[in-house]
Amino acid sequence: MKEKLKEIKSLFSVMLFAVGVLILTVSMINVANENIAGRASYNKIKAYGNVYPSLPDGTDISFRVGRVEIASAALQDDKYPVVSFKMDDPTTIPVEGYSPGDTVDVYLAGIKTVEFSYFNSITNKKDINIPASKRKDISTAAAKAAINRSCTPNWNCSDWSECVDGEQTRVCTDLNGCGREEKKPAEKRSCVEAPDIEQPKPMKVDKGLWILALFIVLVIAFIVSITRRAKRFVKKR
Repeated sequence: MKEKLKEIKSLFSVMLFAVGVLILTVSMINVANENIAGRASYNKIKAYGNVYPSLPDGTDISFRVGRVEIASAALQDDKYPVVSFKMDDPTTIPVEGYSPGDTVDVYLAGIKTVEFSYFNSITNKKDINIPASKRKDISTAAAKAAINRSCTPNWNCSDWSECVDGEQTRVCTDLNGCGREEKKPAEKRSCVEAPDIEQPKPMKVDKGLWILALFIVLVIAFIVSITRRAKRFVKKR
């Protein structure tokens, strides 16, 4: 009887040990899977490729998920170089970049051209064949952008305005009409308003003083006149 009890205890201990090992193994597998998933979500996605038909060198190409730009570059020899996508942080609510499974919109010269819905974890070669319906608009936009890039702005600015509320303004115009604000001079600056200086007001003379002065002048004239007549009268006698 004792021997049977020992066998049962031994068997029970073995079962407990096996269950413990099984639980530990499952936990380690889950942690490993979580780590792999985390690395996958942050693994940089890269892309490169050719663009057809030909567009001017320097034409902008951008990759977007919704309204979020995740990568951009400039075309060179009808190709775009390897770009790395900005990845989304799965622990935050707002979309910050690319997540596996996202559809990526490709823009050429600011115009949506194509979209890609699959990228692997290795560098992806994604050639872009511009749809016939969009070739004219994209070619026109790319040509205008190329002209603007080769244009040097010639800024002409008006005189500064008077200082109002600690600020002066002016208007600067590009005489070459390049269409960009590269090296545009400042159109606002701070200033110190000059204190108002009151002009001295002319002294007001009372009318009474004018009358008094006139009276004195008349009296003096009268006295002078009487004195002259008196002298003449004396001489005649």
